[in-house]
Amino acid sequence: MIVRRWLIVCVLLSAALASSVALARVLGSRQTPRFHVWLRHANGMPCERACILGVAPSSALSFEAAQAILAEHPLVDNAMLINRGLTVHWRTESFVLSIGRTQDSEQLAWINLQLRQRDLQVRDLVAAYGIPDYVAAANNTILTDLLYAAHGLQASALREALPEGAPLRLSHRVYNLYLVKDEQFQALLRQIGGNLKAWRGFVSVARYLNRPSRFAVP
Repeated sequence: MIVRRWLIVCVLLSAALASSVALARVLGSRQTPRFHVWLRHANGMPCERACILGVAPSSALSFEAAQAILAEHPLVDNAMLINRGLTVHWRTESFVLSIGRTQDSEQLAWINLQLRQRDLQVRDLVAAYGIPDYVAAANNTILTDLLYAAHGLQASALREALPEGAPLRLSHRVYNLYLVKDEQFQALLRQIGGNLKAWRGFVSVARYLNRPSRFAVP
């Protein structure tokens, strides 16, 4: 009798937990996207498309204009500026922000942010842009790349353990953001090739390793 009651309690608790998770997902899908400070303009407004401090590569944004926007941002006030012509870098103890252009163009080609502290997490990307389209993971590393095709965004997250026993988690810190133009992003996907997998959820990274890619490389 005691065992039976215990089983009933367990079943009820499991059902309640499942219902709570389902409700959270439904409510979460109706929430207004939340953008971390790194993913917004200086005035706090979100970008139409993924950006870093209000800047993203586009045919309408020149390299010089991007440099001017970032130079005025409060978060780079005390950064050390390194201008190498085709690239410009802002360095602090907590981050390195870089932009670049190609030799034959005056347009911004890419923007990159390397974070040295646990300031940005996977949960922040999901809150802003939803789940990623693709995941790229490699054996014997603690690195996982989350890719958003609609934004031209590659976000590199650090897992807390080595691959087989390490599921992806919302709490994993993002240490690198890389934004490029559409054509460059497609080239990046082709370069990743067989390591690229369609999003399968917050599961063991083993699900993303050593399996045929679902992305058809042209």
